[in-house]
Formats: sequence, structure tokens, C-alpha cells
Amino acid sequence: MFLVSVVALARILPRRSNRIVNVVAATMMAAGVLASWPKDPDDLVFGAFQLIGVALIVAVCARWRDDVSV
Repeated sequence: MFLVSVVALARILPRRSNRIVNVVAATMMAAGVLASWPKDPDDLVFGAFQLIGVALIVAVCARWRDDVSV
């Protein structure tokens, strides 16, 4: 439920708080993917894409400036 609420929180929270929430959510998502790492080759590809997506979310959040309003 928390990962779904991050979408709504992105529109409400200021940048600094939003960055923290997104990094926490990305960490939780990566932990979930790694904890249930599949054994099938096609599922490995999807898991790798999920981890790449999580890394991109963290990279975008790290580049945000605090002084720019949403």
C-alpha cells in the first residue's frame, strides 16, 4: 500500500520530503525484488528491469533541487 501511495504523495509533498519518500520506496521495492528473485530466465529479465527502474528513480531523485517548486 505504501508503494501505491507514493504516487499521490509525489504531488503533495515538498521536494526534500518527496526525495526521502521516493528513496525509501525504491529501497523497499528493490528489497522485495531481491527477496523473491525468480529462477526462470524470463522472470530474471523482468527482475533485472525492475531493479534498473528502481535505480533510475533514485538517480532522478538525487538530481532534484530543493529550491525548485513543483
